[in-house]
Amino acid sequence: MASDILDRVGMVITDTGASSQTYVTANVLIGERFNTPQQAGAIDTKSYWWMIEEDNDFQIFEGHWDLANARVFIDTIWQSKILGLHGTTKMTLAGNATLRSVTPAEALNYLRFDAAQVLTETQKKRARANAGVNDNSLIINGDFRINERRQVSNVALASGAYGHDRWKAGAGGCTYTFVQLDGSTVINITAGTLIQVIEEKDIEAGAYVLNWFGTAQARVGIGGTTPGGVYAAGPIAATGQPANAKMSVEFGVGTLGKVKLEIGAVPTPFVMSNISIELRKCRRFARVINSDGAGEIMTSYLGQAFQTTGALLGFTFDVEMRAAPSITGSSATHWELMAAGSGRLLVTGIALQASHVYGIVLNFTSGGGLVPGDATFLWTNHPQAQLVFSAEL
Repeated sequence: MASDILDRVGMVITDTGASSQTYVTANVLIGERFNTPQQAGAIDTKSYWWMIEEDNDFQIFEGHWDLANARVFIDTIWQSKILGLHGTTKMTLAGNATLRSVTPAEALNYLRFDAAQVLTETQKKRARANAGVNDNSLIINGDFRINERRQVSNVALASGAYGHDRWKAGAGGCTYTFVQLDGSTVINITAGTLIQVIEEKDIEAGAYVLNWFGTAQARVGIGGTTPGGVYAAGPIAATGQPANAKMSVEFGVGTLGKVKLEIGAVPTPFVMSNISIELRKCRRFARVINSDGAGEIMTSYLGQAFQTTGALLGFTFDVEMRAAPSITGSSATHWELMAAGSGRLLVTGIALQASHVYGIVLNFTSGGGLVPGDATFLWTNHPQAQLVFSAEL
């Protein structure tokens, strides 16, 4: 129970009774130098810190204020000393006890707003968690909002193949279902496992904690190793992570969403990041070019024919990629080249010509008909046309 502190409350207790009492009546002021609970701002049914003293005995407790009956219920006794014996038992009142508000040692750990405090990292973390303040997550696309590869529900991924952005199948592959939402999406892993590897450039040495929504269980790999050992429910603590080394998380069968990996021992709430920021994070690792899914031209890319059967086209990335990417995607025949006087020519092959973190040049070949030197455009009218420039881990 979270309890507050009242200022300068001092009341006379005329109650008598054995240690089974559940409340004390507090309707007589000790003196004008004290406040009544009402004067100190006590709120009905709210819990506060109190101390009862009588002769040489005392008890410190948490109790809620009953405004209508001017009494304090004894909810939790933190310590007492009765006839010289220290413990947590209730006092037996003789009729001349006093009730006062106190600041116990436990209350000194409260986060202050009126003065500076020296707190440990764990205390700071706990304060942020208690206040619902989000700490940065190392997981990208932890709520599965981004699906640039356009995977469909019940997708069956081969080992190492990627589904939603940044998530790949484990060694035994992965099958999962989902209903894609504009906001946070929950997936359901029905077979295999799903992994995300975190880039070493984002890792500092220390302890980490993994937390998520759903029934799937997880395990964590530290120091560049793949996850191993048993799967467990969250939150999961991962200690001993060295700096500048990859981390990875792996999830087994069950529902999964709002995945968060953060430094420290205490998990803080998951908060959705801005979609444009999250998309840019994903595109550091993979840039995907899709048709619009309906068999219409999505976009065009300008290049130049260098022979009758081939043209070079360049693609500039809007986000610097993690490394020079490779290219994968749908069949080359899903794409077409077009140049003045040549019409639209079916692409028969796509080869990587040059690759850089800022962009890529591809060699598109066709059956002939291009004029060397002519400007050439890339088109698609295939509903499943896709090119994936990948620098994934």
